[in-house]
Amino acid sequence: MDFMPPDLPQDLKACHVLIGELFEERERQDEVERHQAEKIAEQDQTIAEQQTTIERMTTDIALLKRALFGSRRERFVNDPRQGFLFDSDELDIAKQPNTEEAETPETEKKKTRRTSRGRGRRVFPQFLPRTRLEHTLNDEEIPADLRDDASAKRFFKKIGEQLEYEPPKVHVIEHYQEVIVRDDEWAETTILSASKAPQLIDSYAGPGLLAYLTTSRFADHLPYYRQEDILSRIGFRIDRSTQWRWMRALSESLEPLVDLMRRRVLESYVLGVDETPVRLLNVPDVGSVKSYLWGTVGDRWHPYDCFYFTLGRERAGPDHFLAGFQGYLQSDAYICYERIAMASEGILNVACWAHARRKFEEVHFTGPSVRTHTAMGYFQRLYDIEDRARTFDDGERYELRQEEARPIVANFHEWLLDLYERELPKSKLRGAIGYMVNR
Repeated sequence: MDFMPPDLPQDLKACHVLIGELFEERERQDEVERHQAEKIAEQDQTIAEQQTTIERMTTDIALLKRALFGSRRERFVNDPRQGFLFDSDELDIAKQPNTEEAETPETEKKKTRRTSRGRGRRVFPQFLPRTRLEHTLNDEEIPADLRDDASAKRFFKKIGEQLEYEPPKVHVIEHYQEVIVRDDEWAETTILSASKAPQLIDSYAGPGLLAYLTTSRFADHLPYYRQEDILSRIGFRIDRSTQWRWMRALSESLEPLVDLMRRRVLESYVLGVDETPVRLLNVPDVGSVKSYLWGTVGDRWHPYDCFYFTLGRERAGPDHFLAGFQGYLQSDAYICYERIAMASEGILNVACWAHARRKFEEVHFTGPSVRTHTAMGYFQRLYDIEDRARTFDDGERYELRQEEARPIVANFHEWLLDLYERELPKSKLRGAIGYMVNR
């Protein structure tokens, strides 16, 4: 006997209707499953993005902590226990011991420390003023037989030197002017006065005091209130507002000299330029404004460091103070400098090795690996060559770079290009490689 569920249709038309309803229900279920799959995929993508953000923020926090509390020195010490990604004759990997046990006393003696030259005997410069201090014997300290012996020789021998410091002092210079006065027979008076030495600014401060205050403020970065205290301890207090007025007057009187330095620094064959943010205080209705101080460093034939202040970081600033420059412009990767070079046929923008190395050093600091260690090893080899060439003349330095540095740079560049293709698109190491190889 055939069994037939009571809720199923018995005729063909009703069956077709039921099949259509089942088909629509299946499509609805498929749509729900697709929606759930898309939602899961979206959640997975969000989790991955958040994980990437967390890793990036963790790296940024580590770098920020180092900037605030750690050493500012971006030092890299080659660890013989750390392997390299590739064996490279240029890096002398095969020649270096891979373990601490492989080091012998002979190899340790041959090692040179780049960071310290040792502590030798201190020699004081001959141009320093010297005072002779004689330590004499009291008569009571000399035995009678030695005191009365005519054959005994008595002399002073030098036993050492001591560096002493004399605190600064302020003193008053009283100016007297010689005057000649003559009354003639016609009751006319003739007066002749000696000329007075010119002053930089109209004040009671002498040139030595002005030089001291300027050096303390702008070279030693002492605020005016600290100079108040220092001068008070040595005899005379100068109010901070008075110091500020003097510095402003000095800056105005020195404008011709500053303008001359700025003209000469633009004559450099190689010109370094960089900018740093500063806060402009006491702005009406605002309080403080983020501004920028631009610095230019000339070459050895034009050894001038010039600074320029702008309210913003727009290209109009360097366009103005770099007007007329022709040569190599060395800078970081700020697009402003690159566009200035592209707009002028006489300017060639050259990148900075220190900025390129810093990006690899940051990656190595936050997540050291064989790849970052290898990159830092390349930089170290190049920097060692520059250390050796520090005292060379231009010709000797050029020959050394062509002979030793050029092959290292070529191998480094080839290794970076190969590594770039194998790194993840958003990895910080790939970003560091791209920063360097693109320039």
